[in-house]
Amino acid sequence: MLEVLRFECRYQLRSPLFISIALVWFLLGFFIMASESVSVGGLADNLNLNASYTIIAVQYVLCIIGMFAAVAFVAGAVTRDTETGTAELIYASGVSETAYLFGRFAGGTLFATLAVLAGVLGTLVGSFMPWLDAERLGEFAAAPYAFAVFGVVLPNMFVICALFFSVAALTRSMMAAYLAALGFLVTFVIVA
Repeated sequence: MLEVLRFECRYQLRSPLFISIALVWFLLGFFIMASESVSVGGLADNLNLNASYTIIAVQYVLCIIGMFAAVAFVAGAVTRDTETGTAELIYASGVSETAYLFGRFAGGTLFATLAVLAGVLGTLVGSFMPWLDAERLGEFAAAPYAFAVFGVVLPNMFVICALFFSVAALTRSMMAAYLAALGFLVTFVIVA
């Protein structure tokens, strides 16, 4: 499993996908916090820009949008070998199917989570911008950011990655994983 995980980490670090998605999430978090023109979730105007509720609500929204990034990482990891025709080589090399799947899942989940965590960093950096109205800023507190990481992003991304990895592993299709993500998003919007 560790060999597969190391391979997946090397692959993702060389891929422009990780850098581009992390940059997009960083900029989303940054502009949501640092610009009054960008807002999400209908946050109240009477709240501080860096209020706990605001920070956590932004991270929930970024996690929901982040499910499409998760599909790119975890479904891509499990379907890559099938699409390129190298899956038989992996299984013939002596790597067990369990080690292969857990290694690919761990690598995809790690990089999907790191990309979405860039949004937390963007929110943090955006809250220190000098052009923000000082009256709309509260005192800095690290607790909401820590809760956003450990109580929002990590659990949500684990569940999202597990769901879409399972769909991709069972169907061996990126399209099926993206359709599942779209169905999940539509269901979430209707229910919420």
